[in-house]
Amino acid sequence: MNETLNLLSENVFDAKLKTHQLKGELNDCWACSINFKLRIVFQFVKAVDKESGENVDAILLLAVGSHDDVY
Repeated sequence: MNETLNLLSENVFDAKLKTHQLKGELNDCWACSINFKLRIVFQFVKAVDKESGENVDAILLLAVGSHDDVY
């Protein structure tokens, strides 16, 4: 999972992650794959950088689990 989180922080749309926007009630969320069984559901958000005080783009992790658990 650490490798996936590192890749997610470097390039959220790396092909290895299979990042995709969700539909229906979760249409403001995105998901990516950790492996064949596990997924991460997240949202793109704005956050404040602690050092500069500036608004930055960030990823808010909402759920980690199997396909059936997170959807």
